[in-house]
Amino acid sequence: MVIGRAATADALLNLWLVAAMFGIYLYFLERRTRWILLTHAAMGLGFLTKGPIALLIPSVVALLFFALKRELPALWRAAFHPLGLVLLIAIPLPWYLLQYQAQGMAFMDGFFGTHNIGRFLGPMEGHTGSLFYYLPIALLLALPYTTLLLRAVRELPERVKSPLGLYLSLWFGFVLVFFSLSGTKLPHYLNYGMTAAMILAALALPALRSRWLALLPPVLFFAALAALPSLWPHITAMQRDEDVRALLTGAEELFVPGFGIVFALLAFGGIALMLAHRLPLTRTLIGLGLAGNLALALWLAPSLAAIQQGPIVHAAKLARDLPGPYVMWEVNTPSFSVHSGHVQERREPRPGDLVFTRTHKLAKLPPHEVLMDERSYALVRIQ
Repeated sequence: MVIGRAATADALLNLWLVAAMFGIYLYFLERRTRWILLTHAAMGLGFLTKGPIALLIPSVVALLFFALKRELPALWRAAFHPLGLVLLIAIPLPWYLLQYQAQGMAFMDGFFGTHNIGRFLGPMEGHTGSLFYYLPIALLLALPYTTLLLRAVRELPERVKSPLGLYLSLWFGFVLVFFSLSGTKLPHYLNYGMTAAMILAALALPALRSRWLALLPPVLFFAALAALPSLWPHITAMQRDEDVRALLTGAEELFVPGFGIVFALLAFGGIALMLAHRLPLTRTLIGLGLAGNLALALWLAPSLAAIQQGPIVHAAKLARDLPGPYVMWEVNTPSFSVHSGHVQERREPRPGDLVFTRTHKLAKLPPHEVLMDERSYALVRIQ
């Protein structure tokens, strides 16, 4: 729900990945050309959307699965199907040729080198974590079906004996291991395998008997969100990073009105549903999930956007009508360029520049006039 509303390409990439992964399994079942072409086209669209990861995940999972099923010759025939290869190459190639024509090797080095290989080899922009970073993330992303996911893990030894169970396990397992080993870690990377995890969770539903255990994770999640505005000053005080602490200070006033009440009602509603034994558990979970998504869209997402992006948008609106040159210095916030409508140069500030930066970096600048200083972000004119 969150990544689908974010200004990134990850939700679209996940669509093409899922299409490719479904196409591979349908080809395994039916050996029909249509699934070969679907898979190649989806991988081509994924490569166009966000690069090599759209080829890596389907290719590795397919190789492992077909090898374990002793069906590698069928995989080779599908992988090198002439029309499939034409689709795979022809879909993304024009865009990459245009980018190379416009930017030369700078685009290739930046896109493939920095933002693909570089992100795997080391943390970028402070996005790091331990080897076990994605284990709690998986439980969070699975909401409100977290208990079902845990049940599915318990059933894996039996589940992998079937082709579908094996394929889904390899899909989710590869994504989990690959991104756990990656130097750069972001929560939404695990989305690329969560479709498989959710199908495994659905397969585990008939064996789940306890409504209390099934509904406990979303109830706890909603209760934590209900308490968030009250706990905000304490959370802010615990932050060690100067920029983060400045960004969060006073932000409890930015929560959408009724935030705590809405999530408290959802938590109490979940408790009531624990006792409503006549309601089918499947419908109960789906209904709670839909209500939770509505609350996330109308209350949580706008609140987080105001907290995180508020000062950036304010500075961008000021910069929109001011003359340049425009410089973004010692900070990486692409949204500032979007909201201001100006391309920002990345270089050392010079006299006359309009500079967007972090508040604690102001002391390093030459003489300047502060136009805005709000919750760790500043807009200044170099004199």
